[in-house]
Amino acid sequence: MRASRRLQRLADRQATLSSGKRGDGQGLIGSAPRLVEALRRIQQIAESKYGALYERQNRSPSARRLSVGPPGRPQFRRLVNPRAELLNFASNSYLGLADDPRVHTAVDAAIRRYGTHTGGSRLFCGTAEVHVELEDRLARFLRAANVFTFTSGYVANVTVVSALFGPEDAVILDRNAHRSLYDGVLLSGAALFRFAHNDVGHLEHILQKTDRFRRRLVAVDAVYSMEGDMAPVGEISALAHRRGAFVLVDEAHAIGVLGESGRGSLEHFKLDSTAIDIRTGTLSKAIPSVGGFVAASPDVVLLLRYASHGAVFSAALTPADAAAANAAIEILEAEPERVARVRHNAAALQSALGSWSRPPHGGTAIVPILIGDRMRTLDAAVELLERGLFVNAVIPPGVPRGGERLRCFAMASHTSDDTAAAANLIRSVLDSRSLEVAADAKMTASFES
Repeated sequence: MRASRRLQRLADRQATLSSGKRGDGQGLIGSAPRLVEALRRIQQIAESKYGALYERQNRSPSARRLSVGPPGRPQFRRLVNPRAELLNFASNSYLGLADDPRVHTAVDAAIRRYGTHTGGSRLFCGTAEVHVELEDRLARFLRAANVFTFTSGYVANVTVVSALFGPEDAVILDRNAHRSLYDGVLLSGAALFRFAHNDVGHLEHILQKTDRFRRRLVAVDAVYSMEGDMAPVGEISALAHRRGAFVLVDEAHAIGVLGESGRGSLEHFKLDSTAIDIRTGTLSKAIPSVGGFVAASPDVVLLLRYASHGAVFSAALTPADAAAANAAIEILEAEPERVARVRHNAAALQSALGSWSRPPHGGTAIVPILIGDRMRTLDAAVELLERGLFVNAVIPPGVPRGGERLRCFAMASHTSDDTAAAANLIRSVLDSRSLEVAADAKMTASFES
């Protein structure tokens, strides 16, 4: 009987696969209801007026490619309203260095010297002098013993956790920690525990009940990208070390923002370098490039360099990306006033938003505006875009249902007039929509079904 049921399930599955066109992926998608539903929602947004909020790199048949950069960049403005200025508060290029001529010059020189790539992984032929220069500069800037770079911040987190921890270990994540840390735990095979966001008391409770594990890692974000708040790194570090656990802090949204000179959470909280065992981060936010890094002890970095999957089985960071990051860090060291400007602009925006802004969060560059409804968030973001302001519309799965929000990033390149204009537009749009339902009832019903 069981064998016949298995055969019937196999036949049903084969029939489902055969009903689709394998060449265009319909059979693959059609065989999984979860994927069918996900594709339906993606297509709805892409083909609607809301596609302009997201279709920047991924094009649907009817959507136009949008290119974004610093505030009011012409190639983006032309696709929205050729006669209107466009303020960009959707980019996390915090220091405004993406268009800096010094960065461009460094990239041009690296391409002429090294070419567009190195043709291999770092372990074999992929390490060039520009990589060594970048890692040495990062180590000095972060005041770290050693630094190793990866091709993205996501790869850095997944690689570090999965390379250093395994099935006999436990990893304890903040509930809002970045997805890359979560994925690293899944790949490692370690036991996963999660504590309530920034709740040190709950973390202590979990540490007390996980003593049986060989080793434990507590991993948090220095700055949480959806909330705009900071982890209490000093308290978490002291507690974890007292309980015999290691500490990893993802500095992705902290570098270039926290600390007097933008060195991140250690500088901001005035902590000793031993407070954090592993620091990770990205080169694609305040640093206008792409890539990720880990800062740790020499032994840890040596192991990651020669034995981690992200280093051994991935091509090296391109020379252009490494050179852009190197030049940007040099500029940041010489011009730390950019860091103060980012925080000043974020505080000014938050203050000007009044009751629409969440409570003060102590000096990060992220200003979230909680809406709590999918369609109102999308409608508000589209209206803002049409009126000349680009902000992030964050909906599930980026946040849980009920946590939908607009998200603004302050940049050093924003002026006081920019922040005032952005706040005025946001307040105007949200005040006018605070008691309204979505204008297109049919679209709303379709999106929410």
